[in-house]
Amino acid sequence: SYTTPNQKYIVTGYVTNLTNKVYKKLELLPSYGAYPVLYGDPRTVGITLTAKI
Repeated sequence: SYTTPNQKYIVTGYVTNLTNKVYKKLELLPSYGAYPVLYGDPRTVGITLTAKI
């Protein structure tokens, strides 16, 4: 992260699932011919800006 010299603004960058790996977050028992599976989130990249007022 970066904070301005007057500490009024903070910029932060983040990445989740950097390698963009496909993985199961949840897998339920099969029922009625369905196999419910919840996969994890894909790669996410972002920036946040915080301002102190």
